[in-house]
Amino acid sequence: MFVFPDSARLTAKWVNEGFIEAGRAERAFTTVPKERPARFVKLTRMGGVKMPNLVYDKAIIAVEAWAPSDKEAGEICQWVRARIEDLSFRKVDGFQCALVDELAGPQAFPDRDSHVPRYLYTVQVPFRGKAP
Repeated sequence: MFVFPDSARLTAKWVNEGFIEAGRAERAFTTVPKERPARFVKLTRMGGVKMPNLVYDKAIIAVEAWAPSDKEAGEICQWVRARIEDLSFRKVDGFQCALVDELAGPQAFPDRDSHVPRYLYTVQVPFRGKAP
């Protein structure tokens, strides 16, 4: 039996560590903060499956980058895209990630409710489970 981690939380942590290392002000969350920053990233698990070997959970994660302009939202999304790709074969909080696989590249996807520019892409992030 294997217990799988919260893949969106681990991926957000990885992205935030990169933001800090790069001296960037953006932050990644798994929910929209009540006090929404001007620039931020939201990661949401959209589903996924266990790999046939049963030890990796291939989470599908929607990555949304929000900013005051389309240009900024697109740039943030591209930066996060590169950062998440670099997660392949690394560990976060002791959980091993396998090969990250992009499912749909960045696209403009403005928020209908707030009219704030937003870019979206989807990625599959497989983390190895652990025995309880």
